[in-house]
Amino acid sequence: MLQLPFRERFVHALASRAAMASVWCRIEDANGVGVGWGEGCPRSYVTAELLEPSAAQLRSMAEHLRGHTLRSLDDITALLDELLPSAPSLRCAVEMALLDLLGRARGRSVAELLGASASRVRYSAVISAEQPAKVTQLARRGVALSFADYKLKVDAELEQNLARLDALREVIGPEPSVRVDANAAWSLTEAPAHIEALHARGVTLFEQPLPVVAGIPGHRQLRARIPAAAKLMVDESIVSWADLNTLLDARVVDRLLLKVSKQGGPLRCLAFARRAAAAGVPCHLGNHVGESSLLSAAGRVVAGAHAFETVEGSFGPLLLAADIVAEPLCFGAGGWAPVRYASAPGWGLDVMLDWDNL
Repeated sequence: MLQLPFRERFVHALASRAAMASVWCRIEDANGVGVGWGEGCPRSYVTAELLEPSAAQLRSMAEHLRGHTLRSLDDITALLDELLPSAPSLRCAVEMALLDLLGRARGRSVAELLGASASRVRYSAVISAEQPAKVTQLARRGVALSFADYKLKVDAELEQNLARLDALREVIGPEPSVRVDANAAWSLTEAPAHIEALHARGVTLFEQPLPVVAGIPGHRQLRARIPAAAKLMVDESIVSWADLNTLLDARVVDRLLLKVSKQGGPLRCLAFARRAAAAGVPCHLGNHVGESSLLSAAGRVVAGAHAFETVEGSFGPLLLAADIVAEPLCFGAGGWAPVRYASAPGWGLDVMLDWDNL
């Protein structure tokens, strides 16, 4: 397990964090020469995974991995389908380490292995669910970085949410797009009023408006009560393949928010995105707040291998007071960042962790 402190607290409707918390995986090849690194972010309120039990389960995986020969991406997927069909954060950590190891063995970057053809990716600004004065401060930072679009975290207080949106718009002006993320804060009774009021102020995309337990029936009822131009997107409601297939079959939401760790690793995240695209449902790529540069690297590669509507992450030293690499990954002006961020094989990062003391 590893925790890295934030420069300032990040708040949304399901959690308030002052530090990141993740599990780490380090895998050596049979010769003890090649090493691969992986990271996963267990979140009890998203994947029903707890940090300490996840770390213990990860330690127990060593014996099951020993002796396997992995020569391709399909080999990695087949092995993890057998060993970790659930537990997405653990699967992500192991998959990332195996991809790192495979890339290093072949002398190729993971971006090459995954066919990431885009040269660069553009990130969104994400504004924490703060008081309006703080939203103003954060928005000014976004303007200084020339972001083209923003995600605004909101909660169950309608007037406060409107004040947050007004504070954001006053700073960024009318041009940048703004979507809101309720993180399941609204009930089916409350959600229509929130959506109608925010939509009247120009918001058209609403992420995870309802709790996961609302399911397909709840989202179907909500759809019937809101403006036709208001688009619904889910995050916490899509973790497993079963979730994906159910949502695609039901056609009650317009977009899906995927995350590398939540979906179980880069390969599975891309598989989700491609399955959704085949069904005509666009995907956005999110991130777990406070992920290190390693998961940021994975997100960047995944974003370079599929046409996501928007991409979040790579906040690096803008959020983290410490990282696990000497040169943390972070987007630049306009939110732009290169997909091929390093020339070295694997993830191309020099991880500086005292493994024996993790």
